[in-house]
Amino acid sequence: MRAPIDLDETIERAHELPPLPQSACRLATLLAGDDYEIDDVAEVVRLDPVLSARILRLANSSANAGVQEVSDIPLAIMRAGPAEVLGVAVGAAAQKSLDAPLDAYGLSAGALWRHSVAAALATQQMKRLRVRAVPAEAFAEHLGARVRGSASPRAAVDALQADLAAARAARD
Repeated sequence: MRAPIDLDETIERAHELPPLPQSACRLATLLAGDDYEIDDVAEVVRLDPVLSARILRLANSSANAGVQEVSDIPLAIMRAGPAEVLGVAVGAAAQKSLDAPLDAYGLSAGALWRHSVAAALATQQMKRLRVRAVPAEAFAEHLGARVRGSASPRAAVDALQADLAAARAARD
């Protein structure tokens, strides 16, 4: 049996997490409003060469690719979608923290990262089903609920598969 989670220790350890890169913070602030322009988003992305490369790779991936390859940042953002751009920016920054073991939850190294990827993929699939609008924050909310509930990685994947099955059934 695992020891109970110490809330004070958890809060203290949260202060040790590395800050998000400036580009991720700026994108989150920009995309939180309804009045942003794609060129404003592109300007933030262009200032981060690694993020720029990741966004171009995402826009040209088989999931998003159009007839022609995109090499223009604003077009890549429109193809991938602003929420996906934010997800890439935050996900890249959070990967190291999500890859660490979480003994209090019984999660080995990499388990939370794998769960995060599974939750992101499930959220994307649910968006494609278009049963209902899936808000961009659904991924983070679902991940948080699974971690807080201290579910095992296998149970979390099972729950995601059940969510997808329910969405498919509702669609049909």
